[in-house]
Amino acid sequence: MVPAARRCGQRESGRDLFPLRPAQRSQPSRGPPEPATDADGRPRPARPWHRAGPGGRRAAGSLPDASRHPDLPRLTEPRSPDAKLGGPGAAGNLLNVPDAQLTVVNKETLPGSQVGLTIEVPQDAVDAAYERVLRRLSQRVKIQGFRPGKAPRALVEAKLGEEAIREEAIEALVPEVVGKAIADQSLETIDRPRVDIQEFGRGKPALLRATVSVMPEVKLPEFESLAVERRQTEVTDEMVDKRIEELLETQAQIEPVEREVREGDLLVADLDVSVDGKPVAAAGRKAMEVEVKEGVLIAELRAALPGTAIGGRVEVDVQMPDDAAEPELRGRLARLAMTVHGVKEKRLPRLDDRIAATVSNGEQQTALELKIAVRKDLHEYSQQLDKLAFEQDVLKALVDASDVEVPASLVDHEIEHQLESLEERVGRQGLKLDRYFSYTGTSA
Repeated sequence: MVPAARRCGQRESGRDLFPLRPAQRSQPSRGPPEPATDADGRPRPARPWHRAGPGGRRAAGSLPDASRHPDLPRLTEPRSPDAKLGGPGAAGNLLNVPDAQLTVVNKETLPGSQVGLTIEVPQDAVDAAYERVLRRLSQRVKIQGFRPGKAPRALVEAKLGEEAIREEAIEALVPEVVGKAIADQSLETIDRPRVDIQEFGRGKPALLRATVSVMPEVKLPEFESLAVERRQTEVTDEMVDKRIEELLETQAQIEPVEREVREGDLLVADLDVSVDGKPVAAAGRKAMEVEVKEGVLIAELRAALPGTAIGGRVEVDVQMPDDAAEPELRGRLARLAMTVHGVKEKRLPRLDDRIAATVSNGEQQTALELKIAVRKDLHEYSQQLDKLAFEQDVLKALVDASDVEVPASLVDHEIEHQLESLEERVGRQGLKLDRYFSYTGTSA
């Protein structure tokens, strides 16, 4: 007979007794909160494998599975939300283990914000787990010539095999034992425990090794030791003039002109893009209107266009960014060619009292009042930016000077959460996640 552990692909070392259930889009109501004590008034132990996992999935104690042995029935039904520990419907909690029946013989702080617990379970608790498992199995296992529950114990054990029974006893006892040990040590866990079964068998104590990720401890520095400079931005005349020019542009007259291109002009032009001599049609534009202005036009084109006559053409080579919209351009050296078909000049009005009242919606009646108001607004805005920058600098200095070790499991959970969130967003657009990655040229 093949041992159940081997058939399931499990190992004695590093076995996972708390597998995650499949993600659910919606969870049923859990009903009222579970009492802090059981029916006998004893404290209810923490069960970290029942915590919500990434994406709303719940980690649950591993249940005996009939697929592990052809004659092994399922011991319990799925645990109801309000089932009490050890009571009806309590899946994976076949035994109540009193606090005195387990001993944490060693507690070790491990790298990566993890804690290792070596737990000893006395012989009587192990034997009780075997007895409870066999009693339930004998009621359900089918043995030819006997009604359920009437077959001799020796036949039941021979039918199932020692390894299969041992597996069920482990899964009946270990999750609750580990949960009690974690609760006794007051550990704030953030992940399901990983358990190594070092010793487990009838007639002797069991020895377990549980490793669990806990909330990282943050060691903050002395605040007096942080040195952060507070900047103060001065509002200059150039800043005021630039802002007023932006206001005047709302009243500008745009007129076609027959001359060469100048800085600030509006152009009607075609744009052709190619890589290694091959056109990238999706990146090209026809008869587009573009302003020759910093922050609007690519710097290389903005530098090359002034002086170009109508009908003229300029070509520049541009190193495209890795996140360019078109996959063919990402990280590539592209040639951009612009043909000018028309030039329009933007003529700003002269600032006077009438224009000042117009661009300020009547709040200022003179040009002087407008300049004073613009300077005041810029000063208040600069103060807000300076305050925000100072707060960010303080936070950065605090983080840099703090000592914290983030568990890898916490990072993995956050990555999985972000991927599930992305999958939900692209799903609302009718896309699958792999198709989205294909379109964008990215990967998980």
